[in-house]
Amino acid sequence: RFAWVDIGYIRQKEKSNAPFLRTWPKNFKAAQILMLNATSLVQGENIIGAGFFAGTQNTIKTFVRSYYATVNAKAQSMRFIGKEQPLMYETCETEKNLCMLIDPERGYGDPWFFMAPLMAGVTTIA
Repeated sequence: RFAWVDIGYIRQKEKSNAPFLRTWPKNFKAAQILMLNATSLVQGENIIGAGFFAGTQNTIKTFVRSYYATVNAKAQSMRFIGKEQPLMYETCETEKNLCMLIDPERGYGDPWFFMAPLMAGVTTIA
């Protein structure tokens, strides 16, 4: 498994030495990419929290191909393609079985960085 973790996840000193990537959601499948569903954090937009994603090499390659198909379709229709977060969400909507989207829980610091306590095992997704 591979995880992209944006520097924002470890910029706070008290979190920089915390164990990370110790646990994975129980129902996470090898054929999925794991991401934060940030839709509840921004009113009126369906978006992914693009600061974290994880999966196998093959799954990430599959997601990248699907993502760029989404980008190219939007570009062909002359729609705005400058924000990756809604395009990533749309890719997940198109490829329903490819993405495991995690809704952030409150009470674990900044919800934009919820994947940190989740992956450290501080909280679990049933």
